[in-house]
Amino acid sequence: MIRKFVCVEPCSGYAIAAHGIHEAEFQTAFAFDNNCWDEKSQRFKLDAVATYNSNFKYDDGSPVCHLKDIKDVTGKIILDEVARITGWKSVHLMFGGPPCQDWTKLNAVGSGTKKCLLMLEYLRLVTETKPLVAVIEQVPDFITAKKPEKKKIRDQFFGMLKDIDYNVAYTVMCSADYEVPQVRYRVFAMLVRNDLKTAPIFPRKIIPKVAITDFIDIDGYSSGHFGEPMKSVSLHPQVCTVTSSSPFRFFKGSDSWKPTIGELLWCQSINPGSYNYVGSLNKLKQGIGNGVPAKLAYHLAKCVREKILEPAYLKQPELF
Repeated sequence: MIRKFVCVEPCSGYAIAAHGIHEAEFQTAFAFDNNCWDEKSQRFKLDAVATYNSNFKYDDGSPVCHLKDIKDVTGKIILDEVARITGWKSVHLMFGGPPCQDWTKLNAVGSGTKKCLLMLEYLRLVTETKPLVAVIEQVPDFITAKKPEKKKIRDQFFGMLKDIDYNVAYTVMCSADYEVPQVRYRVFAMLVRNDLKTAPIFPRKIIPKVAITDFIDIDGYSSGHFGEPMKSVSLHPQVCTVTSSSPFRFFKGSDSWKPTIGELLWCQSINPGSYNYVGSLNKLKQGIGNGVPAKLAYHLAKCVREKILEPAYLKQPELF
């Protein structure tokens, strides 16, 4: 029987990554998200939190995911909840990534640094919670940030990494290399606590790649990136990076249409039949686009479990 280690998911979103994490035999003991403010109505809409909980709950039916601002969450809150729910004394895996909108070049209207600062809050949670392994995801533009105010935050993040008791490595991964029918590049930092006495390990690429036509009957698509005209049809085996507005349209013969929710889920390597959602479809499209593709999350979590946590547990169970 596979041992279920404990995962904590800050900035958990619409449970896209969670499907992969659970497939890798982790138990999420605590998840939270605060991306719920609706500008139009000027009130909280709990679509992300409710959607997460419609997919994953504790055995007694109580919610796993909570409406919380990362700035209000402490390591003690997380550790107390993990101990209460699971009996484990440690967080074995912390997995997630703060919103990317303030980092990405695709944000054509420009943005400030409010969401950029969440990378520092995420690292604060790591230092307070001391998970055995942490995986932090962000767009590659985070690494190459040029604007002084964003570069300062990026440099502060890496400066903090040097001062914590972790072995750290980062790499850019393409989701198409991990059974996801989508070309999506993201940078992942992996932090392994020094007392585990092992280096970060990233999963090997999976061959052959998965094509989007294995799930959706199309001839091509228009990405919609940078105002790409609808008639510009791409015929690559994998679709472009999924966002709230891309892929813009799918094409089959003379027909064209905007992707359905089910089709966007296939792009993120989730079978729509295994996914439940509530609330606004526009918010859901954004949430799907923001998520770490499920199969990529699965291969990362599975690698952490098999290559790092399982061997460490056999040698040092007292750390768990």
